[in-house]
Amino acid sequence: MTEDRELLAVLVALEPLDERKWHYIDLTDRTFDAEGMLDQPWSSGERVLVEVAASLWDTGKVDLGYIASGMGGRHFQAVVDALAVRAGHSFASTPDTAIRRVLGEDLQRYERPTETLTRLPGLTRPPRGCASDGLER
Repeated sequence: MTEDRELLAVLVALEPLDERKWHYIDLTDRTFDAEGMLDQPWSSGERVLVEVAASLWDTGKVDLGYIASGMGGRHFQAVVDALAVRAGHSFASTPDTAIRRVLGEDLQRYERPTETLTRLPGLTRPPRGCASDGLER
């Protein structure tokens, strides 16, 4: 089963949920009833975890904006961990590290990453990697 990244990612995403999850997952037959699970009453954070699991199972879609801004703590970590499992590799990053990859070391002059994009002196073109930076993809 350790080679079954799809199923493992579903299990990791659903880990914070209570025992009801096991009514929708069959490890022997390798099945996940995402639709049935979504029909149940879950809290908003729990529902997002089920939607993430469905998406990792290739049967659903999720709102990444909501996940990034509306989830926290254990639920958010479960999503990040499930993505790493599904992708088949580990990673370690922080918001500052990710922003430095795009903007370079200028980030160190600012206390909050959100200030970086709006107050970088001399930033006359989109940061490297943006769709409008003129680079071919």
